[in-house]
Amino acid sequence: MRTLPDLRHLARAMARAAWRTRMFRFTLVVVVIAALIREPLLLLIPAILYSVRLLQAVIDRILDSVRARLAAFYLYVALLPTLLVLCILLFMGYVVLGHVSAQVIERRLESLAHWAERRAGVAEARFWAARAAGVGGREAAQQALSAAFAGVDPAAVVWWGIDPAEERVVTSHGRIDRARPLVPVWLQGRSFAGIVLRERRLELRMHRPLGGTALALGAVVPLDAETLNRGLPMTQSLVHGGLGAAGRRPGGTLERADSLAAESGVLAWYDPGVAAEGWPPRGALERQDVERAVAAGTRWATLQWDYRGHPVDWGSGLTHGVGPQILIVFSVEGGVRALLRTSFETVGVMGIVVAAACAVILLLQLVATIRGFLHARSISSSVAQLDRGVRAVRQGRFDYRIRPRARDQLGRLASAFDDMSEQLQTLLQERSAHEAVERELSIAREVQRRLFPERVPELPYVDVSGVCLPARSVSGDYYDFIPVQDGCDFVVADVSGKGISAALLMASLQAALRSQYTIDGGAPADPGETVTRLNRHLHAHVEPTRFVTLLLVRLLRDGRIVYCNAGHNPAARVREGRVEWMREGGLILGPFSDQRYEGCSLQARAGDVFCLYTDGVTEALGERGEQYGEARLATLLRRHADEPPRDLQETIVRDVRSWQAGGGEPSDDITLVVLRLKEPLS
Repeated sequence: MRTLPDLRHLARAMARAAWRTRMFRFTLVVVVIAALIREPLLLLIPAILYSVRLLQAVIDRILDSVRARLAAFYLYVALLPTLLVLCILLFMGYVVLGHVSAQVIERRLESLAHWAERRAGVAEARFWAARAAGVGGREAAQQALSAAFAGVDPAAVVWWGIDPAEERVVTSHGRIDRARPLVPVWLQGRSFAGIVLRERRLELRMHRPLGGTALALGAVVPLDAETLNRGLPMTQSLVHGGLGAAGRRPGGTLERADSLAAESGVLAWYDPGVAAEGWPPRGALERQDVERAVAAGTRWATLQWDYRGHPVDWGSGLTHGVGPQILIVFSVEGGVRALLRTSFETVGVMGIVVAAACAVILLLQLVATIRGFLHARSISSSVAQLDRGVRAVRQGRFDYRIRPRARDQLGRLASAFDDMSEQLQTLLQERSAHEAVERELSIAREVQRRLFPERVPELPYVDVSGVCLPARSVSGDYYDFIPVQDGCDFVVADVSGKGISAALLMASLQAALRSQYTIDGGAPADPGETVTRLNRHLHAHVEPTRFVTLLLVRLLRDGRIVYCNAGHNPAARVREGRVEWMREGGLILGPFSDQRYEGCSLQARAGDVFCLYTDGVTEALGERGEQYGEARLATLLRRHADEPPRDLQETIVRDVRSWQAGGGEPSDDITLVVLRLKEPLS
């Protein structure tokens, strides 16, 4: 049971953990702002964010298993795209059927315009025939208009005029109206027949001037829903049976045999508004009547479409404006008939074909769904077996086997898992052996570290610094400081090869070299003689394929330097900004037993800097495969010659490491010994 201090500590830990999250800090800021401005609705913001995170956590929990994720994947890639495509197809079908229905209404308007044009020709011919028979102008015009527009709704207005300034309007009843001008300026002297827009009303107008006279014939037929759906006398021949099913009746309101809607399955409703008194004319259809008519006469759903034509503006004669709204109510069947422009029987056959194709598609979709779930179940079962195997291996049960029955990719993966678990025991054994080797290497590294000088010699006439940086665990390079009478020997050597074998040969070299200083009662031999003896020892005890390069430099108190180079990189001396290379020497140690080495001497003075190094410095490869080289080393020595030996050594190592493949791992051991001579030199 937790005590009170434990609970306090737990609460503080939870508070610190919550404060580290951005969400908690944001919520705290919102709460403070809401309290200051006294607006509690601001708290909905963090509430919504936390709800979204909670929902996401619930979804992640539900979709934790592979089976659930596969089911969600199938939903995303199969069902949802199918629904989306279906919605797109339905929308496209609605748009197409709407445009087709609008074209049906547009054809009706065009047929009315053609009818008016033909009636105008008939009226003009009757007028001249009456005038030839001796009938007066007014009576001839009335006879012509009566013959041309016989049977038209009495609401139609016909006129004849003597001059454009004074129009005499005559209705079908012969009444004269002098108060209303009907012919605009743009139409005087011109013929016209078509749909016009005047005071928000659609009208079918005809105007025909009579050449050689001041007379003109004209007619006005107001358009409404009844006119658009039933047409006018003598206009049915222009439709030729309509576009819908033969003999179909879309509704009881439009059961007349001459109804265009009965033949096409498309109805129009037009509301001219209240622009003029007495509009719409008596008997015009109402919108609900149109919708009811279509709904009563079709087996499928009814749809609506908005159509706006481009009638001629009666006042200006322009056609760039958009006409009033005409609502089109059509059935799916009527729209399809209008789209296909074919007979009912052919459409029926095509409907059967389309229905059969849809049935096949649905059947294929059902089969695909079942097969998809079966494949998902197979995949989830295999993954579940793999999950159980992984858990067993994590618990250390390396003898667990899945033994898959499937031969697919997951089955091969399960077989590979069995092979992996079988090999893990071998890997563990190899790991134990490797750890043992690592321990041995650690011991070897410690032993080799003790072979190098533990500290630099403290000499009054020289400052010394040395370092060896192995490329691997142990190094094949060697450096040493050996005090002698009246001076000190500085040794730098490089054993061929790398790793343990090179380190063992380096240890043998160190022991053999140190033993040379105990011969002749401890008196140091000449550097050349010392190197000659060391060569005979290595030739006798080292295999012929191995060799050693070595540079021995003896510095005496009086500033004299005696050195012997056995195939090693030449040492560099820096004096007054110049770099000199100590290149004299002989061959490598080991392969040749009769090789004799001679020492070379030179006189040094205070301020001289000597740099002894192995090939890990000058042969370090850069990013482009180019070696570091003696030229870069000489430039660096000249630039930093005034630094203490230890600082100069660190500068060289840092520059070589940065040169090596952009600071990558070194490819060879790096060994440096830096000397700076100082006063007194006796």
